[in-house]
Amino acid sequence: DMEDVFRLAAKQTFSKMLRKVSLILYLELWSFFKKDKSADKVNLSIGVYKTASGKPHVFKAIRGAEDHLVNSETDKEYNTYSGDPIFLRQAKELIFGQGAKIIDRIASVQTVSGCAALMLVSHHLQQQPIKQNLVLLEPTWANHS
Repeated sequence: DMEDVFRLAAKQTFSKMLRKVSLILYLELWSFFKKDKSADKVNLSIGVYKTASGKPHVFKAIRGAEDHLVNSETDKEYNTYSGDPIFLRQAKELIFGQGAKIIDRIASVQTVSGCAALMLVSHHLQQQPIKQNLVLLEPTWANHS
């Protein structure tokens, strides 16, 4: 059951494993990348693809998805405050499995970026402290903590 897998990861295995990896690894990778003179080098430190000229690369699939959205758009209405309800439901089903009992107990919001999501959660937790365990993974980006 996916709920059991999630509980196990949250309690120990995954978070303990990630805590052993230090932020120094990221800094070392970045340093190696900058020093490497190879034309075929790949930056493994940040997860952003760049062109040979150093500009962010936009994949054809992303361009195609953007074109599809623009061409299929029927209005300029705002979404709900929490985001597109269909997207939110499908995201939960993708993560936890279609029909999982836990889905209706999970609150979801759609944000413009990961950093925006973390900021929103941190503001919420300042207002409504939780009484359950909260798993914070290490390492993370400095702007996430």
